[in-house]
Amino acid sequence: MNFSRRRPDPVASPSLSSLIDVVFLLLAYFVLTAAFALPERSLTPAISVDGQGADASAEVEPQVVQVRAQSGQVVYQLGAQSHSTLDALRAALRKLPQDPGLVIKAEPGTPFGAGAGAIQAGRDVGFQDITWSADGEPS
Repeated sequence: MNFSRRRPDPVASPSLSSLIDVVFLLLAYFVLTAAFALPERSLTPAISVDGQGADASAEVEPQVVQVRAQSGQVVYQLGAQSHSTLDALRAALRKLPQDPGLVIKAEPGTPFGAGAGAIQAGRDVGFQDITWSADGEPS
C-alpha cells in the first residue's frame, strides 16, 4: 500500500496583467465620458433675490401715457390726469419714478407726431426704458 499522499495539482491562477488592463480601460472610459459640470448651487441664477417684499411689486409697473385725439386736439392722459401740451406732460412725468419705465399707447386716429412727441418728452425727462404701442385701446 502506498500511503504517500499525492499533492493535488496546483490550480492555475488567473493572470493579473489582464485584470489590470481591463480595470485601466474601464477607468479611462469613465474619465473620458464623464460630464464635468458645475454644481447647481454655484451657478448664477437668472433671477436675483434682493430681499424686497410683496410691497415692492407695485413699483414695477411702468407709467402709461395714453395719446388720444379728442375734438381735433391731442390729449395726453397719464392715469387720471389729462394734459393738452407736451410741456404739461413733461412736468407731470418729472414727478414720477423713472425706474419702471414708460409706455406710450397711441389710439387709432392720433397723429404720429403726437406719439413721437410723447416719446421725446419721456426722453427729455430722463426715462431710459420707453415702449411704444401704436394700437392703444380706448379705456
